Amino acid sequence: MNLFRKLPLLNIQRKPGRSLLIALLIAILAAALFATSYLTLSMSKGMDQLSGRLGADLIVIPSEAEEEYKGALVAGEPSTFYMGHEVLEIVREHPSVEQASPQLYLASLDEGCCSFQVQLMAIDYENDFSIKPWLSQAQAIELKSGQAIGGSDSATKIGDKVKFYAEDFDIVASLDRSGFGIDNTIIFNYEDGLRLIEKAKEIGGAASETPKNSISAVMVNVNTSDSYSLVKIMRDLNMSLKEENARVIRSNQLIDKTSEQITSNVRLMRWIIIAIWLVGLGVLLIIFPLLIKSRSKELALLRILGANKVQLLHQILKEISLLSIIGSFVGTLSAFATMYLFQNAIIESMHMPFLAPTTSGFLVLALIIFLITSLVGPLVSLIPLARFNQKEIAIAAVEND
Repeated sequence: MNLFRKLPLLNIQRKPGRSLLIALLIAILAAALFATSYLTLSMSKGMDQLSGRLGADLIVIPSEAEEEYKGALVAGEPSTFYMGHEVLEIVREHPSVEQASPQLYLASLDEGCCSFQVQLMAIDYENDFSIKPWLSQAQAIELKSGQAIGGSDSATKIGDKVKFYAEDFDIVASLDRSGFGIDNTIIFNYEDGLRLIEKAKEIGGAASETPKNSISAVMVNVNTSDSYSLVKIMRDLNMSLKEENARVIRSNQLIDKTSEQITSNVRLMRWIIIAIWLVGLGVLLIIFPLLIKSRSKELALLRILGANKVQLLHQILKEISLLSIIGSFVGTLSAFATMYLFQNAIIESMHMPFLAPTTSGFLVLALIIFLITSLVGPLVSLIPLARFNQKEIAIAAVEND
């Protein structure tokens, strides 16, 4: 029975156009499922990271800078916005404020004064509670003058030397990947940040009217266990900061807006994948009955040569399974290679928290998609095969005439 072992492969070679169509449909299904699963999982994981480790109850920013702050926080877009240092003192005076840590934002320039264009952030390292948790492997550093911390996607590594506004800095630590804007940020201590602002004024990277002791945002943790609710604390602070052109927002206010956008995108991708699968499965449900019916004479001849009905149907199932495996492998591999090689470009284009899987996560996802889509062809073919099995093959061959 060597013929029966070779028959599936011979049939695939004999009808290359038909075989290519089936394999291509399976490949499209596999690629679409891998791509949407990758994007959905990455956005969801990035959102979870942002929610769990933002580290502040409230954030104080300039009144007109919410979009710029969101762009810097979520997407890592280089931004520059300031308010007076007295804002920090006003915030710290409130009896329910337990921690208040300033941050200073400055966009570097794509010129000779700077190694590359990136978001720069200066923090009060001693009092910081929102950036330190991202230090890779809980690195214990003091962040002295002339030192900096590199974000995971900032094109730096520990030991590198970088230059911003004609000042040199040593990268002494790196941040864990977060999936949002901090990954594209270089972080300094607050005193270095103030000095860079003055250098930026001379070069043109900051407005000349920028206050000398500036801050861009204040990260705030509060105690709501007493009579002060979070809403009341926000109202009190907003009243106190009215003359300072600053406003208070809840940290999850930014997260909620981003979460809504992510949820909308995930819902859209799910509808797209459902539409692709419905069309693909519909086409397969049309092709497989025609495929089996067109083989009636061939099957009747094999029956005459001694094969029973079960053996013949097994041959068809093996052929479809082989095409499904080939299509699934090609589709999954193509999507895997595209997403893996261009994940940095994908992350930059998303403009939202996005935490791509690790290499091992990529491989596990690819394996799962491969196994699922390899079964699509055989499972769909069971319906026409069951109907065909109810007829005598010789009768079916005559009917086909």
